[in-house]
Amino acid sequence: MNIEQKENLVHDYLDGIISQQELEILQELLTHDPEARAVYREAIFLHSALQQHSQAVSSLATNVIPMERVVRRQKRKVLKFAAVAAVALLMVSLGVMSLFESKANGSELTIKSAPGTQFAVTHQPTDEKPEGNILLKGSKLVISQGTVELTFKSGVQSIIQAPATIALKDDDLLHMQEGSAWFNVPSGAEGFRVYSSDLNVIDLGTEFGVVVKPKGYDEVHCLQGKINAAAVRARKESADLSAGESRRVDSIGRLIEIPSHSKLFLSELPTALPHIHFSFDKEDQLIASNTLIGRPNVKVDTRPSSRLSAGVFGSALSLNGREHLMTNWEGILGDAPRTVTFWMKMPRSRNEEVTSIVAWGEQNDHTLNNKFTIHLDHSLERYPMLNISFGGFWYYSPGTVLDDNRWHHLAVVYEGKLDDKGLPITRLYLDGIDTQIKRSDRAPFTLTNRDPIRVATKDQTPLTLGANLSVDRNRLIRDDSFLEGKMDELFIIEGSLSKEEILHLKQTNFLE
Repeated sequence: MNIEQKENLVHDYLDGIISQQELEILQELLTHDPEARAVYREAIFLHSALQQHSQAVSSLATNVIPMERVVRRQKRKVLKFAAVAAVALLMVSLGVMSLFESKANGSELTIKSAPGTQFAVTHQPTDEKPEGNILLKGSKLVISQGTVELTFKSGVQSIIQAPATIALKDDDLLHMQEGSAWFNVPSGAEGFRVYSSDLNVIDLGTEFGVVVKPKGYDEVHCLQGKINAAAVRARKESADLSAGESRRVDSIGRLIEIPSHSKLFLSELPTALPHIHFSFDKEDQLIASNTLIGRPNVKVDTRPSSRLSAGVFGSALSLNGREHLMTNWEGILGDAPRTVTFWMKMPRSRNEEVTSIVAWGEQNDHTLNNKFTIHLDHSLERYPMLNISFGGFWYYSPGTVLDDNRWHHLAVVYEGKLDDKGLPITRLYLDGIDTQIKRSDRAPFTLTNRDPIRVATKDQTPLTLGANLSVDRNRLIRDDSFLEGKMDELFIIEGSLSKEEILHLKQTNFLE
């Protein structure tokens, strides 16, 4: 199918004249065809802009030709020019697809970052402060979310995924304290070295990856060519590795052979933050995309018998209040930043139970923050009150009413940081509007400046929709309260989105 045919399908859909067969074709294209998704994004921006213009014109006069008729006539003629201009303006203002690159003081080392990436560079104290985000000898790079690309003076390229902390010790020497990094060393740059507290890797002309875990065992994977890997601790074992060979360092300095996983590493910058997306458009393929690097394929282990029904974009998951959906993914753990967005439609409900919408982690001692849930508390007021809980600490939104049998878009953002009061920086957006949240007064402990909130989501109950986590360590969920309602287009993102990025996602259903 050529691009003109794709444009026609998209516009027929936006004009409300698409047939069921054509709609199915369009849904298939949007799932598998990047060009079709690009056409859709451009069209939705233009469609929205023209609708707003139409409303403005209609408010000025009543004896003019209806603007929607003009829009329909002109839309396809001006699409390429107007949509490209609108997209360009939006991308500049939001920074959704921007790549950052800087050079300074004649340095040939460059830093690029993928959309949504957050990083900070610090330098050793000198009389002259370097300008721009560059790495000099002794500089430290901390990546809190997203992905960064480094190009060294020697031509070595590296893709580093958050969370990561590295320091540039020399032009061909990198110290990794944490992170997952891919390296491509060109001919003539042999001898490039990467080291951590447990591992020393010397390149012999190759492509390799290194995983450094502060609370685990470091790994090295030879993807092409050859490298030398040496443990730093007591046994100090050393080995030359060829393509397809990998090692993990143990606590006494041995190199343990492990399976090689090239999919642990990115070799180019992605177009969005790592995320998982549930489209709920197909019974046999509820997960539309999974860009989580180094994770097993996410699948649904426990699926409700409830059928899919009409949603905001395609179909939606319909939960009947007696079942739930559970995956095999542990969720975003520790205090890593996260964004959860979805559409929800609830019937009027007045029970006395807590019902979770999205949940994962460990539900045990309430003084600990080992879980992450977005749930409804029916007992506080006469309407289901939205709660965002880390475990022993939670926020609630007293003015949010969801049980009105209408579709609402919700986005919850945890930035992975604490504010000046020691509280987790968390934001809630209802239908794209920044919505007030309050700390619960029923917290079972007293917050002090010496004892700030510690978010430490643990791996116990995997990502679950529509069911409450169980306090019993031998059970994953409670079986006495389930969610009744519909959910569509669930995104769980490894990173915090801005308000503008959330609006873009709400309007277009695309994170890129």
